[in-house]
Amino acid sequence: MKRNIHILVTLTAFLISLAAAIPAGALPADFYAKKSVLAEGRWVRIEASKTGMTLIPAATLRAMGFQDISKVNVYGTGGEMLSEALNSSMTDDLPLLPCERSSKGIVFFATDHIKWLPQNSSTPYSHLMNPYSEKSYYFLSDREPEVVKEIQKTAAPLKDTPSINTFTERLLHETETTPPSDTGRVILGEDFRSQRNRSFPFTLAGLAEGNAMLRIAFGACSSTPSSILVTVDRTRLPSTTSDNIPPAQKGDFMRMLSSVKTIENPADRT
Repeated sequence: MKRNIHILVTLTAFLISLAAAIPAGALPADFYAKKSVLAEGRWVRIEASKTGMTLIPAATLRAMGFQDISKVNVYGTGGEMLSEALNSSMTDDLPLLPCERSSKGIVFFATDHIKWLPQNSSTPYSHLMNPYSEKSYYFLSDREPEVVKEIQKTAAPLKDTPSINTFTERLLHETETTPPSDTGRVILGEDFRSQRNRSFPFTLAGLAEGNAMLRIAFGACSSTPSSILVTVDRTRLPSTTSDNIPPAQKGDFMRMLSSVKTIENPADRT
């Protein structure tokens, strides 16, 4: 299957959270569980490495001490950051997840610490990285659940349904190495103050026809205007006003830019 490549390069922090005053209030006492699901049954914690359908083999389950696969369920929220809002949408306890059981093991949908958010035609996706952990954990248990959840089955495709043989791939580079201030959860990536030029390789294997999109986020704190220059395979991409960073004002610890570039008809290359 060929891929339409949608590249998102985050050289620094991709998202800045702005503080805002929001109303606060307590939730009713009956919102909270009387006791946690962890209070009963046998529990084993597992780690998921990436987002997608995940198989826990039957042999692995037996090695964990689960002899009857039909009684094992999966609980948890994965690696995505939980909502910081105190409202009824929050999860009070470990949620029970849909899963499918067979002689081969248990299959469920796992999520890592990066959440992809659909945007618009010019920028199809943005992402939110969990700033508190890069790990994604789930819990297995043979306790008797109140409700059993299974993966929903869809109907077979119609005879004349066109086949889909391309999809949009998202390639991401983002590191968290340089804090721009002494407090806060925002951590930037590579430091360009001592090394002005840096290369970030991406392998575009199985690329379908069409263009690739490159999105860059960059942060700086300077008393004078700053800008970035972007080169792909030794070809300078056109500069736009979004490549400019205005000078920092009094009280600013950083100014950010977010620039979107189009790479026309890229061939299979690094």
